Amino acid sequence: MKYWLHRIKQCPNISHPLIKEKALLSIGFSEIAITKDFLEYCKGNKPNFDKLYKKTYKGEIWISRLSLWRFAFEMKKGDFVVVPGPRNFSVYKIKDDTVLLPSNIKKNLQGLKDWDGNSVYYGGEKLRTENNQVIDLGVFRKVEPIEIDISSNDYADRKLTSMLKCRFTNVDISALSDSVNTAIKAFAHRKPIDLHAIVLEENAKTTCEKIKQKLNPDKFERLIKWYFERIDANEVIIPPKNHKDKKGDIDIQATFEHIKAVVYVQAKFHTGETDSWAVEQINDHLRDIAGIDDGYSKLGWVISMADAYTPQAKNLAMKRNIHLINGLEFTKMLLEVGTPTVPE
Repeated sequence: MKYWLHRIKQCPNISHPLIKEKALLSIGFSEIAITKDFLEYCKGNKPNFDKLYKKTYKGEIWISRLSLWRFAFEMKKGDFVVVPGPRNFSVYKIKDDTVLLPSNIKKNLQGLKDWDGNSVYYGGEKLRTENNQVIDLGVFRKVEPIEIDISSNDYADRKLTSMLKCRFTNVDISALSDSVNTAIKAFAHRKPIDLHAIVLEENAKTTCEKIKQKLNPDKFERLIKWYFERIDANEVIIPPKNHKDKKGDIDIQATFEHIKAVVYVQAKFHTGETDSWAVEQINDHLRDIAGIDDGYSKLGWVISMADAYTPQAKNLAMKRNIHLINGLEFTKMLLEVGTPTVPE
């Protein structure tokens, strides 16, 4: 039995009602899911899977395909799945080893509506809303709820809290099985980890103000570098500010060899609100390196000491899959890994 983290990112207006009302965990990739004999052709055969993926997506072979492989062929009956939300998480158990495609869940769609009140149906080999909008959900797993909407602040320990912030679609978190089981038990008995949440919240507010008062943009970048080093990044660099043929902009680059991921950060030592320019800078850089097939997932973050982001920044970040972190959130991240220090 394994423990997985699976972040529902694709079509949340449908995928969240689908799991809460119909107990169906979903992932995207509808184009490959409707391919003839997709499951039989790929099952247990990674080269076949890669070959079909490349053919379906016109020669592209993105690292994100591995999330589909894990979802369809590595998750097994009895495995626990942690599904993060904005401030909480839910825990489900995989009900059986059957992998479902859109054509298999037609009966489950009865009575299902998206967040806008549109009915959902199966048509043309894909899921659609009543206004004929195609829904990019292609593969599903039956689950049963263990505990729903567990407060992250109240019931997740440090290790689990850190993992809940992981931006990958899914990842094996079996090493954190004790943390997950403890959270399940504590939530069932309504015994939250109050001390951790209270102390962290109070210290974060004070520390956040101190960072704003005492640091400058250069020291802020070094503080972010310190953070990534504390969470075991193998290499953290602050690239030169100006160089030839530069496209987009990043301030910190952190490489994690053990999970084959690189986090590219745009740092903003702002107050008030941070606008969409920060998102555009990091997005331009990610587009510039998108064609590099080096086996690493490439994640874009904006870390700002501002209190919030403008609506335009949030909308663009959602469209471009850029993770936004404000000053208080970043301060909590720092405190989770130790007392912040700024290297000279």
